[in-house]
Order: sequence, then structure tokens, then C-alpha cells
Amino acid sequence: QRLANLINDFLDLQRMESGRQSYHFSPINLPSLVADIAEQWQDKQKHRVIIHQHAAELWIRADVNRFRQVFDNLISNAIKYSPSADHIDIHLTAHEGKITIAIQDYGLGIPQDANEHMFSKFFRVDNSDRRQIGGTGLGLAIVKEIVEGHRGQISFTSEMGHGTTFRIVMDQYEISGLDG
Repeated sequence: QRLANLINDFLDLQRMESGRQSYHFSPINLPSLVADIAEQWQDKQKHRVIIHQHAAELWIRADVNRFRQVFDNLISNAIKYSPSADHIDIHLTAHEGKITIAIQDYGLGIPQDANEHMFSKFFRVDNSDRRQIGGTGLGLAIVKEIVEGHRGQISFTSEMGHGTTFRIVMDQYEISGLDG
């Protein structure tokens, strides 16, 4: 199963990097999608996924399956790299036509010398705290390709021993009466 996942991730990434990935865009109410994804993670780990939002509807135009993949990768990482925490937070905010998605953990943090490599294929932070944590080193490269394929930006901030926050900024999609 792990080998199959690695091969699928690698093939996904190759398709994205070569520009052959097709996206099926549609309007998506982000809080609804995130709540559905978070529900799938509840009770699978000791971490709770807590969603903070200021509006019931925040719309983006995205490929729902690929955006699920983004959230699954980022939530999985947040849980894996915060072994002593009991929750992660997802913040959904809108400001001046942009939606920001912030996924925050309370874990190990990312050493500063790793920052420039975080979205590189097969890169994994290597120290004794992380050696037991599984993964292929492809998840963040895939996330970056998907986000950029949606004309979004991804970044992160991190403090060693206090956690990491990944932020995605997307254009807000305005729903008209015709979409409805």
C-alpha cells in the first residue's frame, strides 16, 4: 500500500509539473468542504481538527478532488509533526477579495535551514525527532503544484518547538444569482 501511494504521488507530481494535469473547476463553499474533510479526520488520531471561520460561506473556484488532496496532505502533516499536541487549528478568513486558509499545528516546528527546501520533491527534514515519522517527501511538492495550478500562493511560518502554520491564499469567488 505504501509503495502504491508513493507511485501514485510521484505520477501525480510528474503530471502536474509537466503541465498535463487537468483541473475540473467549480464553485466550492470552502467552510463546507473543510468541515467535511475535518470530520473524516476526527477520531482517527488523538488530535481534534478545530475550524475557525467568520462566515458560513466563503467561495473559491477549485477542483474539489485536488483541494481535498491539499487538505489531506496538510492535515496529515500537522498531525504527524505535532505528536504531543491534542489538536490542530484551521482558520478560514476573507479580506479584500482573497481567502486565506491557515492550517496551524503545535508541534516540532521547521528548522530555518530547511525553509528553502520545504516544497522540494523528496525533501524531508532530517533529525532524530522526525526519523520515526513516515512519509515520502512528496506531499508538500504536490500541495504547492495544486495550489499554484489554482492561481493561489502557499507559504508557511514556523517556530522550533512551537509549531508551524501553512497559509494558502486564493481568490474569492463571487457567487451570482446565475450560479445558484
